[in-house]
This record gives sequence, C-alpha cells and structure tokens, in this order.
Amino acid sequence: MSDNELWLTKYSEKFLTEVGIKKVQVVLDFGCRIGNYTIPVAKIVGQNGYVYALDTNKESLNELMRISKWYGLKNIESIEITEEVKIPVPDESADVILLYDVIHLVNDRKKLYEEVFRAARENALISVLPKHFREYMHMSLEDVRNEIKKTFYFEGMLFRKINHDDKLQRGHIFNFRKR
Repeated sequence: MSDNELWLTKYSEKFLTEVGIKKVQVVLDFGCRIGNYTIPVAKIVGQNGYVYALDTNKESLNELMRISKWYGLKNIESIEITEEVKIPVPDESADVILLYDVIHLVNDRKKLYEEVFRAARENALISVLPKHFREYMHMSLEDVRNEIKKTFYFEGMLFRKINHDDKLQRGHIFNFRKR
C-alpha cells in the first residue's frame, strides 16, 4: 500500500479530528492540490458540512473532483484561483481554514492572512502546516508562528504524522483562532 493510500485509509481522519475538524463545519482548504486533506475533511464534515477547495492548478482540481466523485462526496466545491492573493468566498463563511504546505509559496503573506481573516467566521480555526519555512521563507518555526500571531490568536501546536508530497512524515501544525 502506498503512503498516500495509507494516509487516506488509516491516518488522515484521526489527524484532522485531532486538529479540530468536526461534523457540519464549513472548511476552506487553501492550496488543496489533489485533495490529500480535502477528501478526508469532506468525510468528517459530512453531507451537512461543506468544503471549499482552492488551488491555482486546474489539473489538480480536476483530479480532486474525480477522486471526490469516486468516494461519493458531494460537499466539495473546487475553486481555481490565481497567484494574486484573493480568496473568492463570502465574508465570514468558514469555520476552519487549512493552510497546509502553502504559505511558503505566497509572496504577500500579510495579504493572505488578511484574506483568511475576512473569510473566517468569529472564533474560526486557522490550521497551518508550515513546510519549507527555512529554505523558502528564511525563517525559523518560531518566526513563522510569531508572524501569524500578528493576525490570529495562537491556540497551540501539534507534532503529528502528516502527508507531505504524497509521503508520510511528521510535521508541526500550528492552530490559531480568529480574534
């Protein structure tokens, strides 16, 4: 069994429940790729929940929707975005926003945090998996946390098994709340 299959069948839902995903929530997965987090999130939130899946890559979004159809999931909306930092969802529409392995790719992170703040409901969970922060952002893990703390209240950190580039490994997850 591949790492990706192990992730989807054994680890993902437990991990995401520990992060704070619950039934009936509206979750926004920014930079979702083919849905390694989106698919299990859609299962957790259930048919009365909803998932916005945003990515700049149309082919990845098409693959995500193919996979979601295979799983019988009808609660995912794929949204193609541009490199411009704009989250095309209504104000205060998300209970949870995932920024997993994506902030290092965003040139204007201040604008990203502003957009996340706008899209997040009061007390929304903002969960961040900061990968590549040293090589691309030239920051320490603490610097990344402090940067995000300028916009959101820091709730805590987890160190868990994650899926990164279709490989299982351990990673830090920062959880924040909208103030």
